[in-house]
Amino acid sequence: MKRKYIGATIFIILLVAGGLFVYYKLDYQNGLDYVNVSISMKYDEKFIKTGFQVTGNETILGNTTKGYELIKVPIGINHIKNINIEDQNYYQIITEYNITENSRIDIILEKAEIPKIDVSQKENLIIEVESDNFKGLKVCVKSSVNYMFVEPINFTKIDRLDNFGLYDSCYESGLDINGKYIFEISYLEFSEPTEIDYINISLIDIDGNYKIERLK
Repeated sequence: MKRKYIGATIFIILLVAGGLFVYYKLDYQNGLDYVNVSISMKYDEKFIKTGFQVTGNETILGNTTKGYELIKVPIGINHIKNINIEDQNYYQIITEYNITENSRIDIILEKAEIPKIDVSQKENLIIEVESDNFKGLKVCVKSSVNYMFVEPINFTKIDRLDNFGLYDSCYESGLDINGKYIFEISYLEFSEPTEIDYINISLIDIDGNYKIERLK
């Protein structure tokens, strides 16, 4: 009788061990091993409550608190981005992490600084833009009929941007502004301009923040 109990006990132990082996084997093969990750979002050295998304073997959505948010993340390559909530206007930052162990991740948020614009006149209009942080500079132009072929030099023409459909044309620079940047706008005069004639530009960043300026 004792041998039967001993045999049954051994059988159960082997069955459980085999099940655990298969479970963890499949778990590893399917990329479902998890580790703990503490995420924070900071701006100006202060914790910020905002949204985030982790994308890797699965997608995880959540909000940070004014501190660290603890989540379980699958081991492997994960991309983490911030998501604005409650009328926030932080630039969206996507960062790649190879997560293999319990980790703490601090993401530093950035905000756009709407640029200042100074205009001077030579053969072309000279535009001096100043901002500490204005990403992906684009320019849309609109002018009255007495100004023709108005366009920024060394920019690439693109389709008119959303919310700027009434402008004549839009252009991209491929540049981020971190300080001062100077560019020129060329144009021709169809006839002598009057007081009602104008050239307007809008400077737009990657998130749609913009600055409108009348140049002439």
